[in-house]
Amino acid sequence: GGSEFASNFWPVTRGALFTLLFFVICFKKFHTYSGIVRFSSFIDLQRIILATFSGSVLTYLAYLLINKIEISYFIDMPDFRACLSIFALSTLALEIVRVTVKAMYDYFRTSESNYKVVIYGVRCGAVGLAKMINNQMPQRYHINGFMSPDGELSGGYLMGAKVIDVDTTT
Repeated sequence: GGSEFASNFWPVTRGALFTLLFFVICFKKFHTYSGIVRFSSFIDLQRIILATFSGSVLTYLAYLLINKIEISYFIDMPDFRACLSIFALSTLALEIVRVTVKAMYDYFRTSESNYKVVIYGVRCGAVGLAKMINNQMPQRYHINGFMSPDGELSGGYLMGAKVIDVDTTT
């Protein structure tokens, strides 16, 4: 009822704010906020996982410490299962948001009047060229595909574009 809610409101609120402090510190340490629009990659997703995992571990360690010094009446911290749930849900939500923002940014940046290009190669030089083309402002080119000179990755996708074998184009 209402009295139960009122008696737990401030300890739970203080616990949530205390937990938030750990996550802010971890997000700052792993730089999960940088480059969300232009440079999102799997490295950024790994940073999110590391930051949320670290925040969850610190939260659980704080839970153990608070229970050991017996001030849980003042601050209510999440237990192990709750920390695991916080890790899973926050990681999933942050990664979905990051991928969605990146996809929307790419979608609204491309124009039908952009020149369609195909890049010859599938290795680091071609990927570097593709990243440079994608990061141009204003964007003038749209990468339509990659041509693989030796059949490497043929039929697959690289940076969202189809990879075709040079021998099949003739």
